[in-house]
Amino acid sequence: MKTLQDHIDDLDRMVDSGSAPKHEIRSQIAFVGREVAALQAGYSALAAAHTALQQSKLESDTKADALLRQNEKLSAETWRQRANAAHIPSTFEPQ
Repeated sequence: MKTLQDHIDDLDRMVDSGSAPKHEIRSQIAFVGREVAALQAGYSALAAAHTALQQSKLESDTKADALLRQNEKLSAETWRQRANAAHIPSTFEPQ
């Protein structure tokens, strides 16, 4: 299967030779145009998906950070309660 670059090279050779019929040149130009349009559409879709993924990651990271802080506070409170129940002075404070 030919690559897009191969088709562009074919078009270049057709133009350089000067003997290629116009319909063949136009056919190559149309093909290259369709391929470029498809690549642009694919790029746009990927860019949109990347933006959505980055936003989702930011939201997930924010939630994870909040859960970690909440867990640290709960853990500290649990240890404080156990220390109080055992009559041990507690000096641990979460940051």
